[in-house]
Amino acid sequence: ALLSMDACNSTTQQLPCSGGGQLHMWRSPVLRGDGAQWEHLGPVFTSNATVLKTGHLSKEFVTIDYVGKLHGDPSPRQDTRLFFNNVGGNGGGDGCCSGTTSYFVVKQERPGAAMQEIAPQQMVDWGAFSPLAQPPEGATGVDLLGGSSSRGFSMARTLGSEDAD
Repeated sequence: ALLSMDACNSTTQQLPCSGGGQLHMWRSPVLRGDGAQWEHLGPVFTSNATVLKTGHLSKEFVTIDYVGKLHGDPSPRQDTRLFFNNVGGNGGGDGCCSGTTSYFVVKQERPGAAMQEIAPQQMVDWGAFSPLAQPPEGATGVDLLGGSSSRGFSMARTLGSEDAD
C-alpha cells in the first residue's frame, strides 16, 4: 500500500514543506483481520517538482494512483510504472497546476525499493495553464505557460473516445 505524506513529516513537521510530497510504502500478507501484519517499508518516492520550473509542490501528493504492467511498455522487463498526482489539489501546488493531474514515469527495481524517475514529469490535464503575458526571453515549450489559471476546462477532452461527439 502507498500512503501519501509530505516530505517534512520526519523533519520539521511544518507546512509549507520545501521537500514536497512523499510516498511511503506499507505491506501486509492480508489487508485486514487476523492475518494483517502491516510493516512500514519507508519512503519510496519524494518530489517537489511540477511541470513548470517556476512552480513547486509544498504539501503531500493528492488523489494518487500507481499503475503498471501496461500494454506497450517499452521496457523488456515490463517494469515501467506511472505515478499520478493531482498537483496542488490541496492548495500545495505553488505557482503551478491548481489541482490538475500530472504523472511521473518511474521504475521500481523490486517491490519496496525506491522509485526512480526515468522521464520528465507530464500532465494529463492542462486546464490550469495559459500563455504567459510576458514570458522569459528565449523561453520555449512549457516555459511559455503559467500554471495558475482557472480550471474551467479541466479534463474537458482528455478522457474522450475516438468518437468524441
